[in-house]
Amino acid sequence: MKIYPPFFVVGERKVADRRIDIIKKSGTYFLYSELDEDVILYDFLQAWDSSQDIKECLLPEVISVLSGDVEFTDIGADIFGVAYIKPQVTKLIGGMAPDLELSTMEFKELVEQWVAFLEFYGR
Repeated sequence: MKIYPPFFVVGERKVADRRIDIIKKSGTYFLYSELDEDVILYDFLQAWDSSQDIKECLLPEVISVLSGDVEFTDIGADIFGVAYIKPQVTKLIGGMAPDLELSTMEFKELVEQWVAFLEFYGR
């Protein structure tokens, strides 16, 4: 992927064969993927732009499903849709982008990497 100024790639998040670049324009961070199917994923993550909110709300929900405390859960991301989380599969549905299905472990790893990025940049 080639990003031309004023966009600058400042990081990437990768789990399995899924790669999401983090780009910066005019002091604002955006997520980008070359895969059209990932649009809802990076929209969803971008809506969760506070590491504290993610650690207090989103990650505990994912962990509660993975640990077997609950059978499933769902959690929204503003206008970007809902993550319907089950132990094996997370479905991102709704929003303006096509739905996406990925493993819940992969979803959790991407969320944790996003938290690390946000914390590094003080968000």
